Amino acid sequence: LAEQTQKLVHKVSDSDRPRGWGNQLKNEPAINLDYDRRYLLYSRRSGKRWGFDFVGTGALQVGNVITGGNVSFAFVFGREQSFNPLAIRPDLLGRGSIAANGTGSRGGFFLIGAGTDVYLHAFFMDGNAFRDSPHVEKKPYVSNVFTGFGYNWKDFSAHIGWIDQGKMFDEQDGGTEYGTINFTWRN
Repeated sequence: LAEQTQKLVHKVSDSDRPRGWGNQLKNEPAINLDYDRRYLLYSRRSGKRWGFDFVGTGALQVGNVITGGNVSFAFVFGREQSFNPLAIRPDLLGRGSIAANGTGSRGGFFLIGAGTDVYLHAFFMDGNAFRDSPHVEKKPYVSNVFTGFGYNWKDFSAHIGWIDQGKMFDEQDGGTEYGTINFTWRN
């Protein structure tokens, strides 16, 4: 009911009539299988307080939402036991996650990384899989860089991340930048 809702809001707010609803993608069931793997490629500890990890991630997606994959690498610096380097990964759908290790340890961490996404099919660029619909000419490879930091204290975690993704299609003015903020309380 997005079209009806937008039209109602425009009418109530005395705004111009919304246009473009004839160019929207049509509803269809979303079926996707995702597989991702993370590798701790290198780890170094300084005494019992600080650590440095180099992490590699890879993912494959197959379905009518996204068919493709990605590879990324990240450097993670922080107080030992304050982060889980294998739970850090931005992905093709724009979901980002930075997770603590869940041990209740106190400390902060910083990360920086880069990766490449591969798109064979992407619903929001290629259009509907089962019928004709609007689409754009997508780029098959899209680079991204990301950074973030977080702090964990007992059962509470706060994490902030930023992702800068390259152009996803030819007519796009520039890349996409977005951030994530996560607050977690474990009990």
